Amino acid sequence: MISILDGDEAVDDDAPDELVLCRLCEQQVLRSSLQLHTAVCKANHRAQDEDMKATKEVRELLGLLSSTRRQALLSLVTIAVQRFQLLCAPLLKLNDLGEQLLKDDVAEMSPLHHLGRLTELARELAQLKRAGGSELGGSVFYSCASQLKAIIADKIGNVQELIDLDPHALDRGSTRPLKRGMSFTGKLGIKDFTMIRVLASGGFAQVWLAKKKSTGDVMAIKAMRKEHLRDTDQVTSINVEHAILGKHASEFLVRAFYSFRSAHHIYFALEYMPGGDLSSMLAECGCIAEPSAAFYVAETLLGMQYLHTKHILHRDIKPSNVLIAETGHIKLADFGLSTSMMQHKKCGTLPYVAPEVLKDGSASEALDHWAVGVLLYELIAGEPPFRGETPKQMLANIMETTVDARPLSPVTASLIRSLLQINPALRLGASGFEEIQAHAFFAFTLWDRMVEQTPPFVPQLAAGDDDAYFPRTLMPNDDDIDSDSSDDSESESFKHITGVNVDHLISLARRSSKKSLDSTPDSSTPTAGGSITATPPSVTRPLKTGDKSAGQQGSRPASRPDKKKSGTLASSSLSRPLSRPL
Repeated sequence: MISILDGDEAVDDDAPDELVLCRLCEQQVLRSSLQLHTAVCKANHRAQDEDMKATKEVRELLGLLSSTRRQALLSLVTIAVQRFQLLCAPLLKLNDLGEQLLKDDVAEMSPLHHLGRLTELARELAQLKRAGGSELGGSVFYSCASQLKAIIADKIGNVQELIDLDPHALDRGSTRPLKRGMSFTGKLGIKDFTMIRVLASGGFAQVWLAKKKSTGDVMAIKAMRKEHLRDTDQVTSINVEHAILGKHASEFLVRAFYSFRSAHHIYFALEYMPGGDLSSMLAECGCIAEPSAAFYVAETLLGMQYLHTKHILHRDIKPSNVLIAETGHIKLADFGLSTSMMQHKKCGTLPYVAPEVLKDGSASEALDHWAVGVLLYELIAGEPPFRGETPKQMLANIMETTVDARPLSPVTASLIRSLLQINPALRLGASGFEEIQAHAFFAFTLWDRMVEQTPPFVPQLAAGDDDAYFPRTLMPNDDDIDSDSSDDSESESFKHITGVNVDHLISLARRSSKKSLDSTPDSSTPTAGGSITATPPSVTRPLKTGDKSAGQQGSRPASRPDKKKSGTLASSSLSRPLSRPL
């Protein structure tokens, strides 16, 4: 029989050791160990009770923390949303203002209404700027606000110009005036031009003599295949050339009137230079007199210096890139290798590349000064100062910079040696362009009045599209140029190559008007000097002779080149392919 004890009974030592039932854990234990067992059971029960209480308290704490966290998160989200709206409000308002500006651009409204809308937007923008941006995106806010302000100011000026010129346009929708510089041309394409013939052809480009169908303006269309430009890594170079052609304001750089693209081609519509280039002149005459060379080099230097003032290096000055206009003045062309003065690049055309470019692709004004020195020598001597049967020999001769001065007068030799100084820091012009202008070789050069001077040679032209100074043996090597009217699918590489240069077109219109007036002079009024009539007087190419007088130099008539020749005339730089990097 088992006795049921609660563990508090006294243990009789003489009693027999029997099994008893513990009331706490309900397990059988010997009577002799009951007291110890009971103590263990009590301690165990107390521990379990404490654990249960602790677990309950922990769960309550965790619930409180979770609830507090949720409340804090909701509070933070609410605060963040409110703060985000507060901080981004200026940016959102500025964005809305920009969208309104875009919406007004496509809306049909009268100039007066458009002027009112622009004025209202300008007022809102001014209030927004006065309110100030926030610490979130503050710099972006002020930058975008300033740019929008300038854009709105330009638009207001354009609309006001239209109203001033045509007060009757106040109450009707009319075309707004284009901005100065490059502007969007809409649907302009190669179909808008009549392609007459190829003037020059190369691996990267072809140049066509063309007429714009709507106006009859004669232009030179430079066409380049996109595929070739990408394969030869010329995308950046073409974009740089487009920027220079469209934005410059120099009388001594070739102008671009239009730029556009198709699915396969990039097109530049450039001013046509009917006199060819200095390379073709040298091919016909052999060499020219020093006074004539001084004229051509001076105008080349002025075009080069304009680029330098814009922190641009031409990098490819050579006879074929110096074009002759219908007036006889020259213009520098082909900016496909041009770079900023900060960009090092090994490129150019042998033998016109400066030694420092061959070494490390150096970038400084001195590399163009070197090329002008080579150009001057070639004009007078009839061949470049550095020659060689192979490119390697030519490179070695350039690095040695040994110049044969026998064909040169002492003053000319002094200038060329100074320009061909191997150390660019000691080269003439290192201390400024005025250093070159002050050389004795240019003693009779009127730098500020070059456009007014009478050129040594004026092309004989029967019409505006006369192409007698270009070889006639060239054939097109890209049959798609004049038929590629498909839409452009290019989204990035050439997206900026589209526009019309208003300032250059205005100069073209003025020149055409002047030619029309000059071609029908009053019988009692002599024709204005320098104009090109339909049947010009006999002019001459400047040939080198022993007589150094500019007015009495020996020469032969500059008749048109023999059209049956095999084509020794060098192509215009407008039509030459881009020179390859060295």
